[in-house]
Amino acid sequence: MKRILKGMYLVSIIIMFFALSSCNYTSSNSGTSSSLSGFNGLSMELRVPRNELLVSSSSTSPAEFEIPYSLLIKNMGAYTVPKENAVLQISGYDPSLLNVEPSAFLFGELEGRSTTRPVGDTIVFSNSDSGLTLDDVNSIKNTYEFDLFYNLCYKYVTSLSSSVKLVPLNTLNLANEIPSQNSVSFSQGQGAPLAVTRINVFLTNNKVLLTIYVEKKSGKLIYYTDNFPPDSCGTIDFSSRNKFKVNEASLSDNTAKDCSGKEFYLDENGRGQVTCTFNLGDPITSPITSILNMDLEYYVFDSVSQRFSIKRI
Repeated sequence: MKRILKGMYLVSIIIMFFALSSCNYTSSNSGTSSSLSGFNGLSMELRVPRNELLVSSSSTSPAEFEIPYSLLIKNMGAYTVPKENAVLQISGYDPSLLNVEPSAFLFGELEGRSTTRPVGDTIVFSNSDSGLTLDDVNSIKNTYEFDLFYNLCYKYVTSLSSSVKLVPLNTLNLANEIPSQNSVSFSQGQGAPLAVTRINVFLTNNKVLLTIYVEKKSGKLIYYTDNFPPDSCGTIDFSSRNKFKVNEASLSDNTAKDCSGKEFYLDENGRGQVTCTFNLGDPITSPITSILNMDLEYYVFDSVSQRFSIKRI
């Protein structure tokens, strides 16, 4: 049975626990919500009660045979994945023996974590959905062994909202060495597998130049494409790999046209950088704090597999 487990049920349990508990609870003063931090997107957990399936040799009539499994996909991050932005595909089988019903693997919306929802949604696929069946087990003469791959492709977004201090050069002590830039570091992530780790800030009379450093914090493949859903999740064009897109970058009311809507690559170590220029108009004459809002869009490929063996006895 396919079902979506809403995180709000778990939230209610957590609220009741703290209401009844006599222990003191102190919130963090770090300024970063734990619900919006971390480095995860969607996680996959495959549960197989048995992978060796036995069929009686005395059987001669055609029969349907379900592959036993349950697959849990949980949103561990802060981005809500719409149902049209996630695809689960099955591969590794002989289509003349195994029947895969695509309608059994359709998604619903998977809400992410937030300050009011510390637990994201989970969707469960299982053999009761009749998505994986052997139409005729009697076509197997002795033993049929195969590796079944559950391939997941989904869109995710890293959202950053951070204060940035702008200090004009004429307010610095000229007797000391004038720094060319100041920086803001982020060690906790933004609740997504692609994280902004640092921002370097350089200010001229009427322009702000930001160098934003990003890093892939997951072992999963990150890519960007305009063709979604793909024909095959397991076949991703090489030019699309390790690529992401900056949807929009704004500093208060100013949009950086040189990076917004543009695509960027990660290096072989999963690191990359984005340079954004903001035109301020009037020069800044005293230190101010501005708010940077930025969305990074990309797709993630993940896969789990299990070997099955069907034997005639």
